[in-house]
Amino acid sequence: MERTLVGVDLGGTKIEGAAIRVDDAGDLEVVVRERRPTLRDDGYEAVLDRVAALVRDVCDAASLSVATAPIGVGTPG
Repeated sequence: MERTLVGVDLGGTKIEGAAIRVDDAGDLEVVVRERRPTLRDDGYEAVLDRVAALVRDVCDAASLSVATAPIGVGTPG
């Protein structure tokens, strides 16, 4: 069964999100990939807002529901 997953890489200078399709053989296909600056000097809440907006945009572009899409997040530290 083919599935599409969302991954987020939160870094000090950039936030990158991708929707990745995985087929039965385990082969991967990047469906959507977006990158934005973290703007960490804007504060914690602003960074969280940017991550949430990125996840919504990636899900929308990949025709996924943000409420049900499997999402993984990698963070620094």
